[in-house]
Amino acid sequence: RLTPVSDYAVNVVTLLGLGLAVDYALLVLGRFREERAAAAPGTDVAAALGRTLATSGRTVLVSGLTVATALAGLLVLRDPVLSPMAVGGLVAVAGATLTGLTLAPALVAVSHDRIPAPAPGRFLGGTPSAHALLPRLARFAQRRPWPVLLGCTALLLLLSTPLLSLDLRNSDTRSLPRDSEPRLTQAAIEDRYPDQVATPITVLVEAEFTSRETADAMAGL
Repeated sequence: RLTPVSDYAVNVVTLLGLGLAVDYALLVLGRFREERAAAAPGTDVAAALGRTLATSGRTVLVSGLTVATALAGLLVLRDPVLSPMAVGGLVAVAGATLTGLTLAPALVAVSHDRIPAPAPGRFLGGTPSAHALLPRLARFAQRRPWPVLLGCTALLLLLSTPLLSLDLRNSDTRSLPRDSEPRLTQAAIEDRYPDQVATPITVLVEAEFTSRETADAMAGL
């Protein structure tokens, strides 16, 4: 009711909704198991769940904002296909993030008795080695946040330089290589047989787009 939605947005919403919801639920569940295992005997479940939200909850929030920001960039293009996909993706990300911060912890609090203890070396349990790549990168970024921020920003700007020559238009033979046979054939037809080339016609109708007058004018073309 608010904005046109492309059919492809259904695929984006489905993929993002399922992927992010499962990922965020696993983050909350895995962190809760670690906090409960590390807590002293007799510790209240609410305390372990509070520490879980203070750590993995922040991760879920930052991840959701990052994905939403990336999708919002598609709105800048104002493309009739990409923009509705971005809107659908933003709705899916918002729903998955809110679910990871509210519904997932609530389900953990209700069914914590059924959640098994973490097994060392398994995905949801155990702590990765401090010498692994991701922990080392995380420590490096935490020790030098501003150089990492500036370096990543410069890298992203460098990678986005091709957008300066971005040309948004309907696909035609100009999108093909200059020496391709279809493009050469079309160029020859336009040059030697101009009468065979379709000439666009612009029709101005002083009426609303959804009016009967506009429909009659389009039907008569």
